[in-house]
Amino acid sequence: MEIRILPVKRARPGLRVLVATRETVGVGEAFPLPGRSRDTADEAIDVIERLTGRLPRIRGTAREVLSVLAETVDPERYPSAAFALESAFLDFVGHLSGRPAWALLGGHPGTRVPLNAVVPVGATETRVQVAIAAIDAGFSAVKVKFGGQDVASDVEVLRYIRAARPEAVLRVDPNMGWSLPQARGLLESLAPLGLEYAEQPVSPRDLLALDPIVPLAADESMEDRAFRGAVLESERIAVVVLKPALVGGITRTLEIGAAARARGKRVVVTHAFDGPVAQAAAIEVALALGCELACGLHLHGGLSQRLDGTSVRASNAPGLGLAHRRD
Repeated sequence: MEIRILPVKRARPGLRVLVATRETVGVGEAFPLPGRSRDTADEAIDVIERLTGRLPRIRGTAREVLSVLAETVDPERYPSAAFALESAFLDFVGHLSGRPAWALLGGHPGTRVPLNAVVPVGATETRVQVAIAAIDAGFSAVKVKFGGQDVASDVEVLRYIRAARPEAVLRVDPNMGWSLPQARGLLESLAPLGLEYAEQPVSPRDLLALDPIVPLAADESMEDRAFRGAVLESERIAVVVLKPALVGGITRTLEIGAAARARGKRVVVTHAFDGPVAQAAAIEVALALGCELACGLHLHGGLSQRLDGTSVRASNAPGLGLAHRRD
């Protein structure tokens, strides 16, 4: 078995990992997110190269192989490296066995995961139009991004959407952009709009100080072990948002998801706006977890075959569902 690590030179640098024999290839990738990921592409490549001789041979179930990988590469320090390696080995085992990754991870046939639509920051009229179009197209949830200094306009957008489509499931995502006092006031004003949740409105340090006037979702807080445990134990948090590429890979995502559900929380899986292989891996994790809430898995163009209307479906294609050439 050969393991190759290839740098991917793009505006956002990344890495691709190939696990191969003469007959079978598995591919994983990661594109560390500047300002969020705890390792860079160069660091991920370096740690994988240094650990290559200690990486497991393919023995046991896929979950057992991934568990060994999680013990070999520190997922807290090198989340991108862990995610890329696990994805490659999972893809390899899937192609070797002829089984899809979601099944290897314990998922169930026929599973569909709904997708949320995203309304980016922009002109009020345009944002309202985008949201209404998404709702009418069948998206089960719409996430409205808050940003910039004009929070009043963001709130106005939500009110217009709610008035136009009273039945819509709406979320807000300020990306930690609110101060604690600001968040308290804004959540109180947003409560009458019946939001599904507010995603990480403040920093991880401040999140648990908020009262859940609107249900709260933790995103960035889940990427840091210093805050993750407290979030999982807190009754103030209703939803955890997990990005496998940022929380430490596939095994870590499944573990956190199971821990969250055991404590009565709901789980959303999203990708980190990375490449098609990484996005395919995130889809398989979401399918394995059987996420019921709409997930942020907006697909790379090369993955359009995974779409089933406004959801992604469990495919019977082996591994991550992508075809690879040995060369």
